[in-house]
Amino acid sequence: MDKFKNYEDLFADVPGQEDESDELFLTEQEAELVDIGRKEDESLEKWKILIVDDEEDIHSVTRIALKGFTFRGKPIEFYDAYSAAGAEKILKEHSDIALILLDVVMETTNAGLDLVKVIREKLGNKVTQIILRTGQPGQAPEREVIVSYEINDYKTKTELTSFKLFTVALASLRAYESIQQIGRLNEEFKQEINRRIRKEQVLVYAKEKAEKAEQQKSVFLQQMSEKIQGPLNMILDSSDAIRNEVKDQVNENIRQLFDDMNYSGKEIIRAIQMIADFSELQSLNYEPHKEEVSVTGTIRDILSINEYTIHKNGIDVVVENSTSSDKILIDEYAFSQILSNVIDNAVKYTQKGRVEINVRKDKDNILEIGVSDTGRGISPSFQKKMFNPFSREKMKGNNGHGLGLGLTLTKEFCKLINVNIDVSSDPGKGTRVKLSIPSGK
Repeated sequence: MDKFKNYEDLFADVPGQEDESDELFLTEQEAELVDIGRKEDESLEKWKILIVDDEEDIHSVTRIALKGFTFRGKPIEFYDAYSAAGAEKILKEHSDIALILLDVVMETTNAGLDLVKVIREKLGNKVTQIILRTGQPGQAPEREVIVSYEINDYKTKTELTSFKLFTVALASLRAYESIQQIGRLNEEFKQEINRRIRKEQVLVYAKEKAEKAEQQKSVFLQQMSEKIQGPLNMILDSSDAIRNEVKDQVNENIRQLFDDMNYSGKEIIRAIQMIADFSELQSLNYEPHKEEVSVTGTIRDILSINEYTIHKNGIDVVVENSTSSDKILIDEYAFSQILSNVIDNAVKYTQKGRVEINVRKDKDNILEIGVSDTGRGISPSFQKKMFNPFSREKMKGNNGHGLGLGLTLTKEFCKLINVNIDVSSDPGKGTRVKLSIPSGK
């Protein structure tokens, strides 16, 4: 046990003499933080200090030394324990003890040191500041104790003057407050991380849900396409058969109705296919497959499909090919859809005019396909959004043909197979489209 003859042994650098210079060490900042002597407000939250010592005198003089002490406007509340077991009980009941002034030798010679391990390891308390006080420094050497135990300071009772006890309390409470703030920031950081994790999980779920919906949409569109195209093709085939059977028995108006019906049916099939293509490109499910394709052969097939519109609109179509070989390695479906949309627009929006298709190679061996017409052209305002999905330009006497997906699909397919597209147009004079395909693409 640590024994003292009188209070001065604890509060003087020289036994029996008070250090009159103690108050000189209080800085202006500390003076703002610490207020000694004010009447204590019982309603305020308090800093909890636990005194652990088997000597009642130590409890008394510690209270006297820190009487009226406040930090950041909060006073002190003392708790007393006279053994390590008693201290452990208090600590279990009060997890917010800020400072422990702990004697080393109590019920056993290492009772205080053993309590440090209980606090840090068993109770998991890494925040409370622990100041060891001993009257028998040789019993527990300072260096060994500081290295081996998670304490915040080690003092002999003879060196703890009233002012030094005051500064120890001030420094400890300041450290405790800082650790609490760090703990709160860590907790807020954890909450923010958890919030972001939850947000990311929501986004992942939404993405998976959207992908599933996209897959279901693709399946629906594919099934719808098959369900509609099958019966519609049968209707068209039947219409062709009937027309051929009665062609010599009906007048020109009836034959025109058959042609219109055939054209409209093919337009429906084309619209369904465009929607299916758009859905597939949006879901990134389309995978290009390169094969050798004849450019002029593809153009010829497209013009054959547009023969009805070409004839109906009274269009002159001119195809010129200045290449020695127009074979290219490219995804056939994507390439045919690009050309089909470009030629289809040229034919559809030209009345009694001319459509020219030129195939050539430039000096860098880049294949260029130019499609120009003398049709209505595209207004400057619409040129800015002509590649947007479902965009259609309405002009006088024309409410807009199609779905507004042709140019959108053309642009997307061009990006997919590395084809550059350039569109220029003059309203009332026509439109010019140039497709540039690098060699070997």
